[in-house]
This record gives sequence, C-alpha cells and structure tokens, in this order.
Amino acid sequence: MNTPMHLFCRISVFLLVSFGAVLLTACSGEQGPSPRGMEMASAPEAAQRMVASDRMAAQKAENPYLALEHYFRIELPEDAIRERFEATVERCAQENFYGCTLVDASLNEDDYSMSANIQVRIQTEGVDPLISTAAQDGEITSQNSRAEDLTEVVTDVDERLEMLRSYRERLQALEESAAGDVESLIKVNSELARIQSEIEQLQSNRDYLQKRLDLDLLNIHLYSDRRDNFLAPIEEAFDRFIYHLASGTSSIVTAIAWALPWAIALALIVLVFRLLRRRRK
Repeated sequence: MNTPMHLFCRISVFLLVSFGAVLLTACSGEQGPSPRGMEMASAPEAAQRMVASDRMAAQKAENPYLALEHYFRIELPEDAIRERFEATVERCAQENFYGCTLVDASLNEDDYSMSANIQVRIQTEGVDPLISTAAQDGEITSQNSRAEDLTEVVTDVDERLEMLRSYRERLQALEESAAGDVESLIKVNSELARIQSEIEQLQSNRDYLQKRLDLDLLNIHLYSDRRDNFLAPIEEAFDRFIYHLASGTSSIVTAIAWALPWAIALALIVLVFRLLRRRRK
C-alpha cells in the first residue's frame, strides 16, 4: 500500500535523479569542440581578416593620406584573459614589431567578471599578427575598420608651414638690413619670435598627423561571456549570499528605524486616548 510517506520518498528520488542528469549533461556540454574543430572554425575568420586587411592596405596604397582605425572584440575563457592580455602587451613591446606603440592597457577584474582593453599604434601589416596573439584560444566576435581621409587637413598644414617659413626668411633678411636701427630690430625680432612659435606649433601638429598616417590605431577588447556557464548564476548566488544576507538585514533594520518613531507616537496617542476615556467615565 502506498502511504503518503512512500509517495513523498519516490517523488524526491525522481527529482534528485533528474537534476543529476541535467548537471551531467551540462558539464559534458561545457567541454567544447575538439582542437580540430576549433581550427576549422577559426579558418574562415582568419580568411575574413586577411581580406579586410588586404583591402585596407590596397586603399592606403592608393591614398597615403588615409588614417586607419581597427576595433576588435575577442571572447575568451575567463581564466585565459589575463594570459592573452599580458602576451599581447609583451608582443607589442618587442623590438621592431611593426613599430608597435602601446597607447593604453587596462585589466578589469572583480569577483564576478574579467575583461581587458588594449590600444596600440601599429603599422597596417602588424594588425593581423597582433590580433592572432590576442585571439589565441578565443573567438573574434566582432571587428570593424574605418578610414579617415586626412588629405585636406595635411595639405592645409603643409601650405601654412611653407607660407610661415617663407615669411620667416623675409624677416631674417630684414633683421640683417636693420642691424643699425635698434627700434626696427626689436620689432623684427618680436615678429620673428611669434612666427617661430607658430611654426613649432604647426610642425608638432604635422608630426602627429604623420604618426596617424604611418601607424594604425588598433583597439582590442577581451572579455568572457559568463552566460555560457550553466552553473554561473548558481555560483554567483552562493558567492553573494553573505552580501544579500547583510543587505536584507540592513533593510529590516532600516524599516525598524523608520517605523519605531511612528510606533512610539501611536503608543502615546493610544495612551492619551485611554486616559481621557477613563476621566470621562
């Protein structure tokens, strides 16, 4: 005869077995594809990067005044982000590695997630080798390249520099002819100093523009998607148990603190009401 206790035990065993099967299935699914499968999956990505890189190189060959910028988002296992971050920064620091210059690098890590950002200036030919280092054991989820035409800006700066240098030469000639006239010499030297300052400022701007033309700006974002982990929400809930417990306790204390004055006031009102009622009786 099936008593309620027997039924309860059978249902409990069934639920435990079902939950165990789900966990085993999830754990086996997290093993991921075989190395050969990863190679086959990464081949089209490498081909796409090569096509994009060749297209950008061809455009820059036709127009040397194109400044290129590249943006890559790379998904990695969480425990591989620090390694890829350090390897990418280290490779950029290698001598004669396509003129690579580190502009910014940050590793963001807390108890629940990890990500990294790397920004470098590098020759167009060095973009693919550096991305290959950053994306090892990972997957490029998005990439974007853009070109900015600086022809007009560079031409304008060059023309202004040529005009100012020509003006400086004429001032230097006047300085020599006005050697005996102190007042004229002071005015010419003052104008020369002003023109020289403008030339230096423009030359600094021209050098920066040339750097943008010679070296591409490459932005790399490394991240991990915790949603791929079946048990991640449960692990996170257990990790934050103490925090939620403290937060809930603080909410109760706050509620008591807000309610206590009202309770005291209400008690006083009831007490006064009862005293008045007794006096009437």
